[in-house]
Amino acid sequence: RNALSFHAQVMVLNYEDNQMTVGQVLTLHCHSASVNCAVKWIRLGENDPEERRTRRTRDPNRPITVTGGNACETLLQPLEGICLETYSDCTKMGRFVLRDNDRTVAVGVVA
Repeated sequence: RNALSFHAQVMVLNYEDNQMTVGQVLTLHCHSASVNCAVKWIRLGENDPEERRTRRTRDPNRPITVTGGNACETLLQPLEGICLETYSDCTKMGRFVLRDNDRTVAVGVVA
């Protein structure tokens, strides 16, 4: 299916100084396609390390940054057309990698 935007479950890799923020443009690699995409929103939910550490809810005005080793749900918007399958429909075609400057930042599945 041609995706104008899609929901994804993403795991930011835990090495170097990997992080992902709203508005960041990353390169999406899915099967043989490579396309730039923008991160539109991030939802940490129960996986928010700040909420676990401080036991308080996050300030909604503060931007969310996901650091290495943490998982989140995101809305990604490809800047060009790309054809994707959901992970539940086809497990091998529903996986992708997000890279920034030839460095792998995160891996994920299309929800």
